[in-house]
Amino acid sequence: MSNKENQQIQEIINITKNINHLLDNCTHNFNQSHLIELSKRFELVLAQCKFWEETGNNARQVYDLRNFGMWLCDKIAQAEDEFWGKENS
Repeated sequence: MSNKENQQIQEIINITKNINHLLDNCTHNFNQSHLIELSKRFELVLAQCKFWEETGNNARQVYDLRNFGMWLCDKIAQAEDEFWGKENS
């Protein structure tokens, strides 16, 4: 395995740990609608990552996980704004 592949695998592990942290610690103010949207999006990213893993495309797996992580951060911010009664920007 090349150094680049090892770096990509380590990045996949790190991003996954960060996503798990967000899911475990930052979604407590999600309402049912948020949870349904999260579930659908999470199922999609899991299917994508499985496909990219099977085809050996670690770079695309990193891209999709980063994209999901950023979406999740935005969704958490939206849920917090809604929970605390702030106007959406």
